[in-house]
Amino acid sequence: RLGLSGGEDILFARFLVKAGGRIVSAPEALVFDDVPAERLTRSWVLRRAYRVGISTVRTAALTGGGLRVRLRGFTGGAARVGIGGGRWLAGALIRSPRHSARGARAAARGAGMMAGALGVDYREYALRHPGPGGAHDAGATSR
Repeated sequence: RLGLSGGEDILFARFLVKAGGRIVSAPEALVFDDVPAERLTRSWVLRRAYRVGISTVRTAALTGGGLRVRLRGFTGGAARVGIGGGRWLAGALIRSPRHSARGARAAARGAGMMAGALGVDYREYALRHPGPGGAHDAGATSR
């Protein structure tokens, strides 16, 4: 169900905790994560934040939240858009790339939460036809 949109890890963790499982950290564990160059752009980070916002609300709804979860996702998303947008603007005014970037990312995630609450699905992993724009579909669809 989430194969093209992502969020399986979020859903797995939610079901694990709901079933009584525990998530613990392992500070001594070594993890290597090769990040492709195309994921080192501002546009990719903002698209990912938007998709994570959608996945967060969708997986919460799939684990039994229903309308209450969607309303909370929408209002929480709206708050992130407002606060993130304010931080982005402040960062632009004071010329702080850090505040500008973090504000933009928070606003994108909030917009995704609002979209997820409304039933929008972002198919990050769907292959698209060859041509300008890259190898992945960046389109959002409604259910």
